[in-house]
Amino acid sequence: MASSLSSSAMIGNTLPELLARAVARYGARTAARGPSRGELATISYDELDRRSALLRDEIAPALQHAEFVPLCGHNSLEWLIVLFALLRAGAVPVPVNPDADAATLQGIFDELAPGVVAGEARALARVQHRAARTIELDRLDAPPVTARPVGADAVVAPHELALMLYTTGTTGRPKGVMLSHRNLVSNVAGVIDAVTLGTDDIVLVVLPLYHSFPLTTGCLAAIAAGVRIELEARPTRLAARLAEARPTLLIGVPALYEVLLNRVRHRARSRSARLYVTSARWLNRLLIRRLGLNAGRLLFRPLQRALGGR
Repeated sequence: MASSLSSSAMIGNTLPELLARAVARYGARTAARGPSRGELATISYDELDRRSALLRDEIAPALQHAEFVPLCGHNSLEWLIVLFALLRAGAVPVPVNPDADAATLQGIFDELAPGVVAGEARALARVQHRAARTIELDRLDAPPVTARPVGADAVVAPHELALMLYTTGTTGRPKGVMLSHRNLVSNVAGVIDAVTLGTDDIVLVVLPLYHSFPLTTGCLAAIAAGVRIELEARPTRLAARLAEARPTLLIGVPALYEVLLNRVRHRARSRSARLYVTSARWLNRLLIRRLGLNAGRLLFRPLQRALGGR
């Protein structure tokens, strides 16, 4: 069900406000499901709020306001928790590809000179000597249910930096792109105004959250609109997660959709399958032309099921 609120009322002016307003609206609803310490787990809006606030309380004393903190990890629930904990502590998360080559990581860390770095154990092993403190995503245990945050979110203004995202460096050295809260909130509002999103929707996010597109559309906009996020870190599990999660939305780029198309082509290599597809397409075109009836969902039901059916 789509919200009747305006995008500005849903989002607020900063990313911590975006989360706070989503928590107030959606509470116990599932915010995300995804990899968590080797298995699939879920987290509600209330729990994302509580766990990110508890971590904020723990790390805030070690952080300066607007301090850059690299976040080196693949898509996971812990990644989300750390992202919002850093934002709520007044830091500037810097999502980084944990599999980047040594030269790329060295260039980023030379520029940032971070005092704190967050990441998965394998990524931290490569960079932990560059920071005085580390936050290991793999060891973020769920706190006791009775634990409650005692601090408050840092005060940040809309014009202040929220994130820094590095380009992939395809034409040269990766460059840090500084994004303010106002930048990101505006982008989220644009997504919500352009696409009808609601609490009945499920978005599957396979693209890495250290890229702007999936982070903005598949994470921040989804949280603001109450869309359930299905996170996946391994593209090889795309087909399985489509069938299992049954998403209504898929955040992708041309290469990802080509993987899906190639999978369909591979399954249709047999003579009987090719004959069925050709005949079904011909019949559907005839029905549309003669009767105005599109029977595509019926004729291609096996393919629909393989993609989640929604």
